[in-house]
Amino acid sequence: MSRVELLSPKVDFVFKRIFGTEENKDVLAHFLNSVFEDSGEPLIADVEILNPFLEKEALSDKLAVLDVKARTESGTLINVEVQLWNNQDMENRTLYYWAKLFQSQLKEGDSYYALQKAVTINVVDFRYIETEVRNSFFSFNNYPK
Repeated sequence: MSRVELLSPKVDFVFKRIFGTEENKDVLAHFLNSVFEDSGEPLIADVEILNPFLEKEALSDKLAVLDVKARTESGTLINVEVQLWNNQDMENRTLYYWAKLFQSQLKEGDSYYALQKAVTINVVDFRYIETEVRNSFFSFNNYPK
């Protein structure tokens, strides 16, 4: 009897197929609700999968491609990233992607009140931050309301 070898969900391509496709958006919603429930955030009923590219505004800008980019029915923007190796840049990388996601919402003339919450979730395969530090460092819960 042959054994079927499954691909690891930690591999970018597999992760994106599981969580970042329209046909699996219910899987993403369940995952997000699991994370949100643990952090005291309101649960979601639906999620829209978005184009993962955060477009460049100038030729010299760095192109950002998110693993999974989505929007909840309340307008919250979500970025879910998987990272297997600690390249010693997680804080900067996370803040850069979050800031690009947040800033991408406004066009010229838009009111800052139109901004919706932006959330980044990192799924890492290495020890990164102890719990007490993580809870204080990644506390974006109060901005924006």
